[in-house]
Amino acid sequence: MKWTLRNYFVNMEVSSLGGALSSIIDRDGIEYLWQGDARYWSGQAPVLFPICGSLRDDQAQFQNGGKTAMPRHGIVRKKNLPAISVGRTGFSFQSRVMRRCCSSFHTNSPLQFPTA
Repeated sequence: MKWTLRNYFVNMEVSSLGGALSSIIDRDGIEYLWQGDARYWSGQAPVLFPICGSLRDDQAQFQNGGKTAMPRHGIVRKKNLPAISVGRTGFSFQSRVMRRCCSSFHTNSPLQFPTA
């Protein structure tokens, strides 16, 4: 699903797939975001969380020795994120995975990622 925010100056479109920004068009109709020409790169503006790139054997290892699966560019970009708030001036996505990970920053505990 895609959502659009509009004001006098700009239209912005965001996809629920990874919460990625998919379009920024100004009032003159000029598109400022790559539109995913498959001849070069079909992607657009993915959210890469918590890593950019890949890890050896697609595994993240914690200081305590625990391991978890970590796909290339992280765990968010290919997830369909539900909108929890949609309004005239903004919207919010919710990711159970991101919420668990971000809460770890406040407790000084290791980040907890799903293993599947």
